[in-house]
Amino acid sequence: MLQIRLTTYYIKETQKLVNRFMWDNKKPRVVASTLYTPSKKGVKGLTNLTTYYTAIKLNPLIMAFQIEATHTGGQDIASLMWTPQHLRQKYHHIMPTTSITLFIWYRTTKHTNHSISHAMPIKALATLIPDSNTTVWTSHSISFLPQMIHKHDLYSFEHLQNT
Repeated sequence: MLQIRLTTYYIKETQKLVNRFMWDNKKPRVVASTLYTPSKKGVKGLTNLTTYYTAIKLNPLIMAFQIEATHTGGQDIASLMWTPQHLRQKYHHIMPTTSITLFIWYRTTKHTNHSISHAMPIKALATLIPDSNTTVWTSHSISFLPQMIHKHDLYSFEHLQNT
Protein backbone atom coordinates (compact mmCIF):
# COMPACT_ATOMS: atom_id res chain seq x y z
CA MET A 1 0.00 0.00 0.00
CA LEU A 2 1.33 3.39 -0.96
CA GLN A 3 1.58 5.70 2.06
CA ILE A 4 0.87 9.34 1.31
CA ARG A 5 0.94 11.82 4.17
CA LEU A 6 -1.86 14.35 4.00
CA THR A 7 -1.88 17.47 6.13
CA THR A 8 -4.74 18.24 8.51
CA TYR A 9 -5.36 21.43 6.53
CA TYR A 10 -5.75 19.46 3.28
CA ILE A 11 -8.20 16.99 4.84
CA LYS A 12 -10.32 19.76 6.42
CA GLU A 13 -10.42 21.75 3.18
CA THR A 14 -11.43 18.66 1.21
CA GLN A 15 -14.18 17.97 3.75
CA LYS A 16 -15.41 21.56 3.33
CA LEU A 17 -15.53 21.10 -0.47
CA VAL A 18 -17.54 17.89 -0.10
CA ASN A 19 -19.95 19.61 2.28
CA ARG A 20 -20.35 22.62 -0.04
CA PHE A 21 -21.04 20.33 -2.98
CA MET A 22 -23.52 18.28 -0.97
CA TRP A 23 -25.48 21.36 0.12
CA ASP A 24 -25.05 23.16 -3.23
CA ASN A 25 -23.11 26.02 -1.56
CA LYS A 26 -26.05 26.73 0.77
CA LYS A 27 -26.21 26.61 4.54
CA PRO A 28 -26.38 22.99 5.79
CA ARG A 29 -29.83 21.88 6.92
CA VAL A 30 -28.52 19.13 9.20
CA VAL A 31 -25.87 19.22 11.92
CA ALA A 32 -22.59 17.66 10.73
CA SER A 33 -22.42 15.19 13.65
CA THR A 34 -25.80 13.78 12.54
CA LEU A 35 -24.53 13.28 9.00
CA TYR A 36 -21.51 11.34 10.23
CA THR A 37 -23.53 9.06 12.52
CA PRO A 38 -23.01 5.41 11.50
CA SER A 39 -25.75 4.13 9.21
CA LYS A 40 -26.66 1.28 11.59
CA LYS A 41 -28.32 3.89 13.84
CA GLY A 42 -30.90 4.66 11.17
CA VAL A 43 -29.13 7.59 9.49
CA LYS A 44 -27.23 7.56 6.23
CA GLY A 45 -23.71 7.74 7.57
CA LEU A 46 -21.43 9.93 5.50
CA THR A 47 -17.69 9.48 5.73
CA ASN A 48 -15.83 11.91 7.93
CA LEU A 49 -12.56 12.31 6.02
CA THR A 50 -10.48 12.91 9.17
CA THR A 51 -11.72 9.69 10.77
CA TYR A 52 -11.33 7.80 7.51
CA TYR A 53 -7.75 8.99 7.02
CA THR A 54 -6.86 8.04 10.60
CA ALA A 55 -8.29 4.56 10.04
CA ILE A 56 -6.28 4.14 6.85
CA LYS A 57 -3.08 5.13 8.67
CA LEU A 58 -3.82 2.56 11.41
CA ASN A 59 -4.49 -0.26 8.95
CA PRO A 60 -0.83 -1.42 8.66
CA LEU A 61 -0.61 -1.52 12.46
CA ILE A 62 -3.75 -3.66 12.67
CA MET A 63 -2.35 -5.99 10.02
CA ALA A 64 0.89 -6.28 12.03
CA PHE A 65 -1.10 -7.23 15.14
CA GLN A 66 -2.95 -9.90 13.17
CA ILE A 67 0.34 -11.33 11.88
CA GLU A 68 1.72 -11.19 15.42
CA ALA A 69 -1.24 -13.17 16.76
CA THR A 70 -0.53 -16.01 14.30
CA HIS A 71 2.87 -16.47 15.98
CA THR A 72 1.45 -16.51 19.51
CA GLY A 73 -1.28 -19.10 19.27
CA GLY A 74 -3.98 -16.55 18.49
CA GLN A 75 -3.31 -14.43 21.58
CA ASP A 76 -3.05 -10.74 20.87
CA ILE A 77 -0.27 -8.59 22.29
CA ALA A 78 -2.57 -6.92 24.85
CA SER A 79 -3.52 -10.28 26.36
CA LEU A 80 0.11 -11.35 26.44
CA MET A 81 1.13 -8.13 28.18
CA TRP A 82 -1.35 -8.68 31.02
CA THR A 83 -0.42 -12.34 31.46
CA PRO A 84 2.27 -12.70 34.16
CA GLN A 85 5.49 -14.08 32.73
CA HIS A 86 5.37 -17.26 34.81
CA LEU A 87 1.88 -18.07 33.44
CA ARG A 88 2.54 -17.14 29.81
CA GLN A 89 3.14 -19.96 27.35
CA LYS A 90 6.56 -20.15 25.75
CA TYR A 91 6.39 -19.45 22.03
CA HIS A 92 9.30 -20.61 19.92
CA HIS A 93 8.58 -18.54 16.81
CA ILE A 94 7.61 -15.25 18.42
CA MET A 95 8.23 -12.16 16.30
CA PRO A 96 11.06 -9.83 17.38
CA THR A 97 8.63 -6.90 17.73
CA THR A 98 6.46 -8.97 20.08
CA SER A 99 9.45 -10.03 22.10
CA ILE A 100 10.75 -6.46 22.45
CA THR A 101 7.29 -5.10 23.32
CA LEU A 102 6.84 -7.71 26.06
CA PHE A 103 10.35 -7.13 27.39
CA ILE A 104 9.76 -3.37 27.68
CA TRP A 105 6.32 -3.92 29.23
CA TYR A 106 7.60 -6.32 31.89
CA ARG A 107 10.61 -4.13 32.57
CA THR A 108 8.50 -1.01 33.12
CA THR A 109 5.82 -2.79 35.18
CA LYS A 110 8.24 -4.88 37.24
CA HIS A 111 7.76 -2.83 40.40
CA THR A 112 4.02 -2.36 40.09
CA ASN A 113 1.21 -4.58 41.27
CA HIS A 114 0.39 -6.74 38.24
CA SER A 115 -3.18 -7.43 39.35
CA ILE A 116 -6.44 -7.25 37.50
CA SER A 117 -6.95 -3.82 35.98
CA HIS A 118 -9.67 -2.01 34.03
CA ALA A 119 -7.29 -1.95 31.08
CA MET A 120 -6.81 -5.72 31.12
CA PRO A 121 -8.49 -7.48 28.21
CA ILE A 122 -11.08 -10.09 29.19
CA LYS A 123 -9.08 -12.69 27.22
CA ALA A 124 -6.15 -12.25 29.60
CA LEU A 125 -8.29 -13.43 32.52
CA ALA A 126 -8.13 -16.95 31.11
CA THR A 127 -4.54 -17.27 32.30
CA LEU A 128 -5.35 -15.96 35.78
CA ILE A 129 -8.60 -17.85 36.39
CA PRO A 130 -8.32 -21.59 35.70
CA ASP A 131 -11.14 -23.15 33.67
CA SER A 132 -12.55 -19.77 32.67
CA ASN A 133 -14.26 -19.44 29.33
CA THR A 134 -13.76 -15.90 28.10
CA THR A 135 -14.94 -16.63 24.55
CA VAL A 136 -18.55 -16.35 25.78
CA TRP A 137 -17.89 -12.74 26.76
CA THR A 138 -15.78 -11.78 23.77
CA SER A 139 -18.35 -13.27 21.38
CA HIS A 140 -20.77 -10.65 22.80
CA SER A 141 -18.26 -7.82 22.13
CA ILE A 142 -17.20 -7.53 25.76
CA SER A 143 -13.46 -6.90 25.69
CA PHE A 144 -12.67 -5.18 29.00
CA LEU A 145 -13.92 -5.39 32.58
CA PRO A 146 -15.57 -1.94 32.69
CA GLN A 147 -18.02 -3.15 30.03
CA MET A 148 -19.33 -5.68 32.59
CA ILE A 149 -19.78 -3.27 35.50
CA HIS A 150 -22.73 -1.03 36.31
CA LYS A 151 -22.24 1.25 39.30
CA HIS A 152 -20.73 -1.17 41.83
CA ASP A 153 -22.19 -4.45 40.59
CA LEU A 154 -21.44 -6.80 37.73
CA TYR A 155 -24.06 -7.08 35.03
CA SER A 156 -25.56 -10.53 34.70
CA PHE A 157 -24.72 -12.52 31.60
CA GLU A 158 -28.40 -12.37 30.58
CA HIS A 159 -28.35 -8.56 30.73
CA LEU A 160 -25.15 -8.34 28.71
CA GLN A 161 -26.50 -10.82 26.20
CA ASN A 162 -29.57 -8.66 25.56
CA THR A 163 -27.71 -5.37 25.09
